[in-house]
Amino acid sequence: AERALAILASSEDTNPAMRARLLLIIGSAHLWLTDHATATVRFEECIALAQTIHHRVLESKALARLGRIGLEQGRFEQAEKNLQDSLAIAQQLNDIEVIAYTLAHLGYICHYQGRYADAQKYGEESYEFAKKTGDAIAQAFSLNMLAMVSVNNNEYEQAHAYHLQAIKVC
Repeated sequence: AERALAILASSEDTNPAMRARLLLIIGSAHLWLTDHATATVRFEECIALAQTIHHRVLESKALARLGRIGLEQGRFEQAEKNLQDSLAIAQQLNDIEVIAYTLAHLGYICHYQGRYADAQKYGEESYEFAKKTGDAIAQAFSLNMLAMVSVNNNEYEQAHAYHLQAIKVC
């Protein structure tokens, strides 16, 4: 993917939307490899380019992934800001996949901060959107977060039910 980006950059016929997509893909690959530094650079480049060409979908997706990086690094304030910005764009575009993704990650942030009522609300909303997408992994991700909140609320039977439901979905 990095090679594709280099070829695209050297091409006389540069397509900014294609470059922004490649930046998102490359950033996502680095995120999965937990190379947060490189992923952050690529997502920030994607956001800047997406804003320049008014490509709100790519901007929203890159912001969501930056939010995930912040969550994984425990930088909750920045993560929450990025996710809220992503969510606002996704809601304007009615992008239910990004809405489900951001709500779930916002739920995890609230959970880790001990804001269990907020985490519960985000988790339930995320699960409803994830069901609309048909994405089993997104559904299980939301259900797992809801189970974690239930454990913190000493609702062990409910936590067990969420986990069983997550297994069933997958």
